[in-house]
Amino acid sequence: DDGRADLSREDRDFLGGYINPAYLTDESMGEIQTRFEEESSIKLRHFLVDELNARITKSCKKMDDRDRVGRDRPSLDYKVGTDENWKAVGPAHKQRFLEYEATVGNDKPVGGKASADDGDDDAGGHLHGLRTTLFRSAAFGRWLGRVSSLGYPL
Repeated sequence: DDGRADLSREDRDFLGGYINPAYLTDESMGEIQTRFEEESSIKLRHFLVDELNARITKSCKKMDDRDRVGRDRPSLDYKVGTDENWKAVGPAHKQRFLEYEATVGNDKPVGGKASADDGDDDAGGHLHGLRTTLFRSAAFGRWLGRVSSLGYPL
């Protein structure tokens, strides 16, 4: 035993509804851990399963089209993209981004088969669903501890 916690079959099944299966193999988790230990950071391309990534991307594009931004259509309006849930953060002259604040009833379940027929028009709901179902799960904590070698997050 090398001291690394293995993921259970249940962990892998749960995570497989969200995370690209390529990142759930023992070999890839070992490679990620090695790179993290050497570089103190990692970049994982195509991290989410394709279906979930496609839903979030489609939602974001719909919102950009609604706000008439993207595709080389910059907006000088600081409030573009904001609404009751999306708040502008950061000074416009340095770095401006939007932060999503969920309200009761607008979060969407994501990942797995439970969300296959969810609407695609609310990117924030999808992202909030990821935060509450995947990123706060014990299984994700164990995966993160495994690939970072930092142990289970508190």
